[in-house]
Amino acid sequence: MFDSLTVVTTAKPLRERNRWHAMRATQAAAFDLIEARGYPEVTIEDVAAHAGVSPSSVYRYFGTKEAIFLWDEADVPLLDEVAARLTELSPLEAIRNAIHHLVDGRFERDPDGMPRRLRLIYSTPALEAAARNQTEAFRQALAAILAAGGGDPVRLQIRVKSAAAVGALTAAIEEWAAMDGKRPFAQVVDEALDVLAGGM
Repeated sequence: MFDSLTVVTTAKPLRERNRWHAMRATQAAAFDLIEARGYPEVTIEDVAAHAGVSPSSVYRYFGTKEAIFLWDEADVPLLDEVAARLTELSPLEAIRNAIHHLVDGRFERDPDGMPRRLRLIYSTPALEAAARNQTEAFRQALAAILAAGGGDPVRLQIRVKSAAAVGALTAAIEEWAAMDGKRPFAQVVDEALDVLAGGM
């Protein structure tokens, strides 16, 4: 669900930009179908037909039906951006800075995209469960990044830091979704991270 932070893709090779545009269009088609029919009634073949691509392309892009709805092109860049900032910033500030960098102007360009996806996820038990699994995978990846700066990724300190940071981000996403994106996303993230920085 650290899956709709649109990353500016103009610096990417044309082939990769085309692939990401196709993935966005396929995801949008899937949103249309689930809103019209409900999640259980939508198949990958339905999504492919609605998006005007082959089912094999959908499988190649996403792998699973759940991943179509959970995919966010910013997930991997977010981890990369955090890792790049850890040499100069604390983990909390590295996360804050990376999110600001990735979401700058994004929701002005697509104000309904992420709120729409979050509404679908939170109203669909299968997607909400898959999102929880994805969040845990993100926490583990973040723990590995934090540990790479020195230490063991299974150490309690690393576990606590990564769990706390992901918990704050999850709370920010849930709060922002409850407001239907009426406030700037980065501002809500700032407030959540400020709570974390202030301690218990």
